[in-house]
Amino acid sequence: MEPDGIVFTIGNKGHFLSAGLLSTFGYKQMQFLCMFVCIQYSTLKPEVMIKNSFVWLLLCMLMGTALAVSGQQNPSPKKPLIVSIFNLGTQLPGSGVLGVFSIPIHPGLSVGTEFLYNSNPKNQFFQTAKIGVFYHQYVQTGVQLYSEAGFRHKIWRGAAAEIRLGAGYLHAFTATEVFKLKEGVYEKRANLGRPQFMVSGALGLSYKLPSNPDAPRFFLEYQFFGQMPFVKSYVPLAPNSVLHVGAAVPMFK
Repeated sequence: MEPDGIVFTIGNKGHFLSAGLLSTFGYKQMQFLCMFVCIQYSTLKPEVMIKNSFVWLLLCMLMGTALAVSGQQNPSPKKPLIVSIFNLGTQLPGSGVLGVFSIPIHPGLSVGTEFLYNSNPKNQFFQTAKIGVFYHQYVQTGVQLYSEAGFRHKIWRGAAAEIRLGAGYLHAFTATEVFKLKEGVYEKRANLGRPQFMVSGALGLSYKLPSNPDAPRFFLEYQFFGQMPFVKSYVPLAPNSVLHVGAAVPMFK
């Protein structure tokens, strides 16, 4: 009757691992087993190593199993797809309705993701990468490409609060036609937009079902960013207050 497990020989020593024992191994036990095989194998003479080349295959299999077990016990969280719609106003914080909502409405859309720096579910440090577009009537259409460093603290169950600081690039297309004076005559120019710089800060509240790691996280955020240089001669920095409503859906490995 053949043994139910793995039998292998290192040098003159025989070793047997039962299937029942292997099935109970966790990540730490698999690490120890791999270390044991490596140490035993390293003590052999070169000619004996060649004869026991099967051990190399076994070692690779054990390492693969250890990594698989690790992935099951500590699965890395999926990176979210973050989508929000927002309203933008050229104003300082505290202006507008309830100090956060500007009228008339200037709509925008933001899409991005985030990368965690740690695995603490209660206190998370993270980095975002986002692209956005907004339309400010009579003034400009802006395209944003920026990143933020953030901290999120779990308040109670699935509720959390966060703060972020960021910076990035903003390309502004003026809402009016562009002309250039040439030899006493104004000539119309193509509106290729103006390169700008932006710095931002944001405060947010969010909620996610605590029982499901793949559940979407819904959020409400207030963001303030400065756009510069807006008009070099008299408005070097344009203040913008933004109210975001959106969701972060776990999607990317």
